[in-house]
Amino acid sequence: MRVYYSLLLAGLLLNFSPVLGAGKYKVIDVKNGGSVSGTVLLKGSAPKPERIAVAKNPDTCGTEDRLIKWVEAGDKGGLQNMVVYLYKVKKGKGWKNDSGTYEIDQKNCDFNPWLRIVPKGSKLIVKNSDPVLHNIHIRELKG
Repeated sequence: MRVYYSLLLAGLLLNFSPVLGAGKYKVIDVKNGGSVSGTVLLKGSAPKPERIAVAKNPDTCGTEDRLIKWVEAGDKGGLQNMVVYLYKVKKGKGWKNDSGTYEIDQKNCDFNPWLRIVPKGSKLIVKNSDPVLHNIHIRELKG
């Protein structure tokens, strides 16, 4: 189920990387910095999950159709797995991961984690821990 979320993320990162990387972000020492917190709520109903038939490798991927939840909301409308960014921020703290390496692992026919933010210039490792080869499909969403 999470396979398509990861692929969506990869497509979005590739699609928006010129926009997000257009300005020069300067890492500076921040004293008494603030934080942002909150909840993103869905107004209305979440779309029905997309049903994808598992066509190959039932020993690894199972035989049940995969339900792809493009939008996941809790009972009170709180959206799960969301990313919020601050627009036009030109300087501030650096990223917490100083290694410069990020990973997505294909295991049990799911990408884990299915959502990964990778700063420009970092290394992204897409690993396959399954005993079978996988086809990667990227989907672009409009809106």
